[in-house]
Amino acid sequence: MLRLSLLLLLFSHLASSMLLGWVESPGYPRGYLPHASLNWSRCARKGHVISITLIHLDLEDSPNCENDAVKVLSNGRPLSILCGRKGFAELQSSVNPILQSSPGGCLNLLFVSDFSNKKRHSGFRGFYTEQDFDECQDDSEARCTQFCHNFVGGYYCSCRHGYHLKEDNHTCTVHCSEDLSGLRKGDISSPSWPAPYAMNADCLYTLSVEDHLQVELHFSEGFDVEQSTDGHCIDALMIQTPSGNLGSFCGLQPPPSPFLTHSSQVHIRFASDGFGTNKGFALRFRTRAKVCPAAVTPHSTATPRQPDYSQGQTVTVRCQSGPHCERAE
Repeated sequence: MLRLSLLLLLFSHLASSMLLGWVESPGYPRGYLPHASLNWSRCARKGHVISITLIHLDLEDSPNCENDAVKVLSNGRPLSILCGRKGFAELQSSVNPILQSSPGGCLNLLFVSDFSNKKRHSGFRGFYTEQDFDECQDDSEARCTQFCHNFVGGYYCSCRHGYHLKEDNHTCTVHCSEDLSGLRKGDISSPSWPAPYAMNADCLYTLSVEDHLQVELHFSEGFDVEQSTDGHCIDALMIQTPSGNLGSFCGLQPPPSPFLTHSSQVHIRFASDGFGTNKGFALRFRTRAKVCPAAVTPHSTATPRQPDYSQGQTVTVRCQSGPHCERAE
């Protein structure tokens, strides 16, 4: 007797903590009357869904189910409108798989009969239950970039060794940013070089030297950054200075070496998406004295003529005679 009481107590506890039971037409299985109706609704907890498994359907058949009908909705969105007679096998294959609420949503079943039944139909019966929703399998919003782990009421993402989750708790990336300020020479490469670089990388390398110096970059062979067939950068290596962006580079052709930045402060940013098996890049940086490019206005000449000029060097610029000469302030 004590064991039976404990079992009854356990069952009542489970029933109170779970949503499950039967939903059926009025008068089932003897049959429903004219002008019968039913408005049934259940709502799932967060990370759960309500589903109905219909085991019997016998209603008056009519075009578009305009007479007697069972309508099932998820948060007001119609899932199915049913009438006529269907066996369990047909229900299980074509109807029951779609009778499910959205995660944490509500499922509503409406039944109505009119006055025109020529014979009594037995109606319908279904079993409803609340189930955990497997976001890793069924939810397009659970976009873990590497591993997805489902648990009762939710899910979480994790990453392979060497990766970590970004602030969005979905995207796996690598620690690849580095502040190299004060160094006059060194090496920089994409994560895992020369193996394929990491997915969803967002690397920022900071270079800063004395004002009278500039950073000079020398790229290694084997440059390989993902590029689309039309030439646009899918992944990109970007070189930036306080004066602006010196370029976004991708494909198989590295930037020219030596690459003069004309700046003592350089940011090198590398960004990749979640696809691809490209190798990436490697470069060596060093410093040299700042130079000024030998660029003068049209219709003028510079003396002495050189490809560039060192800081402190005197250069004389003369305007050619004629109406082209403009006074420089």
